[in-house]
Amino acid sequence: MTLFAICSFSLLLMVACKKNNPPSAPTGVTSFVSGSTIVISWDHVKYADYYRVYADRGGHNDLYYVYSTSSYTDTSPREGKTNEYQVYACNENGSSSPSYTSCYFEGSGGGSGGSSSTLPAPTGVSAEVSGSRIYITWNSVTNASYYRIRKFSSSTGHMDEIGTTSDTYYYDSSPHTGKNYYWVTSVSNNGTESSYASVECQYSNGGGGGSSTISAPTGVSAEVSGSRVCVTWNSVSNASYYKVYRASSSSGSYSMIESSTSNTYYYDASPNTYNYYKVTAVNSSGTESEKSDYAYCYYSNGGGGGGGTTIPDAPTGVYAENIGSTMVPEIKITWNSVSNATSYKVYKSTSPNSGYTQHGSSITSTYCYDHSPSQGKNYYKVKAVNSAGESSYSSYAVVNINSNDVEPCPPTVSASGTSNSISVSWIASTSSGCGRPTSYEVHKYNPINSSWEQLTTTSSTSYTDRSPHPGVNRYIVKAINNYGEALGYGNSNSITLPKPTSFTAQKYGSDQVKLTWSKVNQATGYQIFWSTSAYGDYYIWEQVENVNTLIKYLPGASGTTTYFKIRAIWQADGLFEYSDFSSWTSVTF
Repeated sequence: MTLFAICSFSLLLMVACKKNNPPSAPTGVTSFVSGSTIVISWDHVKYADYYRVYADRGGHNDLYYVYSTSSYTDTSPREGKTNEYQVYACNENGSSSPSYTSCYFEGSGGGSGGSSSTLPAPTGVSAEVSGSRIYITWNSVTNASYYRIRKFSSSTGHMDEIGTTSDTYYYDSSPHTGKNYYWVTSVSNNGTESSYASVECQYSNGGGGGSSTISAPTGVSAEVSGSRVCVTWNSVSNASYYKVYRASSSSGSYSMIESSTSNTYYYDASPNTYNYYKVTAVNSSGTESEKSDYAYCYYSNGGGGGGGTTIPDAPTGVYAENIGSTMVPEIKITWNSVSNATSYKVYKSTSPNSGYTQHGSSITSTYCYDHSPSQGKNYYKVKAVNSAGESSYSSYAVVNINSNDVEPCPPTVSASGTSNSISVSWIASTSSGCGRPTSYEVHKYNPINSSWEQLTTTSSTSYTDRSPHPGVNRYIVKAINNYGEALGYGNSNSITLPKPTSFTAQKYGSDQVKLTWSKVNQATGYQIFWSTSAYGDYYIWEQVENVNTLIKYLPGASGTTTYFKIRAIWQADGLFEYSDFSSWTSVTF
């Protein structure tokens, strides 16, 4: 009884002294390439029992648990891409906020020719509030096919992709109140992605006063008029006046050249050779709209004649294809270069021979993207432009976007497995009135931080979870198509927590015992029991956190043998799971 009283007091003291808050976020987080792997390391966090590392796999995140050590080696990094990681410090009270690191991994690559050189990250990245949106801009990157924009999500705890664009700007139409954090990367035509450039922007949804936003002008165009350039645009409802901005490149810095004109035109009396114009509308309360799409105009103060520039020929080889998916279509339009063209205009219609409207602003490349195609047939034509005017229309290219016309019904979900992996599978409903899913999202309840976390997005009807926790694992499968989504729920069988192995006891000095054992990956702690008989009643002696060694005072008369057993504990979300007891071990003093 004396020994039990001493042990109980020790356990109470341990609990009383233990921190009851989640640990702080890891610091000193770095990553570097080591052969065919990427090594992620960080400073140990006080009171952290273990760490969670998320590795971005392009559309989903792989989750790994790291115990006691403060590093992790990613043996499967994505080649030719920037690999992104998030590290959380965790204990029984929850997890910290994430810390981030990223590392570009070129990979073995193979192949000669050396064409897979790394793209630089965009420079000059900035973000500013524009009405109810945030306007993000950056400088053009040579050889970039398009750009990818990511944003920190408090619901997932990591940087989620919010869009791609071939332009050097992007509007975030759903900013949240407070600071919004963004990453911008450049991507080559073979999919090689640069490291990221970051920017943040404070947003307030304001409220009060009824100062409604005002639309940006449309139909902006510019053409030479004698020694000036005439910029025109369509009238905007409720606009009191307009502001005109000019830059020397489409992605350059736009400076105001007219601060208050009530007309829907403006004459630029001092044009540059290359002129890019944008226009904003301002209402009676002083609220300024977002900038319009740009209009381009080439100006030559030339002097004299000589049969100069002629209107360019219409582009040839116009081609359009869906490079996205059925669920998220993205149309890429390409064409052949025209020798004397300085820019191009792309037009779009739902009919092959009529109803064409300009898609976006003029561009200098021979490709562009339509991120919001219509359901059904999308027709595209292109014009070549120079200072003499616009060509006739090219021949059209067409892409047909088809999808189901109703949302899916909840799938039937099942899950079963062992402590090593759980197989999650589901069956899509084929009942009348149920649409065919085009993809699925698999989510799992994480009892450590009491939240649902997305595991993957897939077109398959099964998924293997290689990080099960003890007890029942709970899953949601979300069936998705263009018209909606539906959730199906499933629980696994109860997963047994493995028991500790290699449990040994030995004398340590004259009055202490040293116990050692092999750690259990999923355990958050261990309970050690003692007895005076190998097969008698065992009493709890000590409970420890995630360690594999215990040295402790063991009073007893000479010749006394004490027997010990150990079991693993997993604790999360108010739940407790216990492993079976190990075989007994003993020590004699």
